[in-house]
Amino acid sequence: VLAMKPVYRLPVLDLAMPALRQISPRQYSQLMNYISLLVRSDMKISLFEFILQTIIDRRLAPNFVKLRVKAKHSNVSQSKKDLAILLSALAHSGHEDDKLAHKAFNEASSRLPKHLSGSAFIPRGNISFYTLKEAMVLFGGGEAAEKRIVLDACARCVLYDGIVTVEEAELLRAVAYTLDLPLPPFLPKTV
Repeated sequence: VLAMKPVYRLPVLDLAMPALRQISPRQYSQLMNYISLLVRSDMKISLFEFILQTIIDRRLAPNFVKLRVKAKHSNVSQSKKDLAILLSALAHSGHEDDKLAHKAFNEASSRLPKHLSGSAFIPRGNISFYTLKEAMVLFGGGEAAEKRIVLDACARCVLYDGIVTVEEAELLRAVAYTLDLPLPPFLPKTV
């Protein structure tokens, strides 16, 4: 696993999902505890650790935990703020340069319907994994049409410069899983 190229991380996770769905509830609880311990072991959470936790939770939890009623946005203002969080996080994941990240955000925002447009780009240091996860979960409880709009905007942000980084692809996949929408894999030109 340590020698594995980052581009293979999510495909391997996808391959493991059928087996992971067969574990007992006790094993599921242990798995989630181990993942939490590993993530917290260095006192910081990386983007991949956040993505891994999000995907495993989203894809396995329904098999082991009674699902609660999904939360959803209570107003348009909160939807706009959460969409700005998602798009800004995706833009930052693909661009170290803040100007390029801002351009990717603007490209995605420019095609949004009027009721979701108008939010400002959020600087890198102002987005936490907590607010990112909260935004993803709230959109996950929304209407199908809104979910498709959100995923389309996220994909436009990732595809802005024609280069899809591993981090962008992984975060976009986590968003798609949270929204319960299909997303084809991003395949590198050479693997």
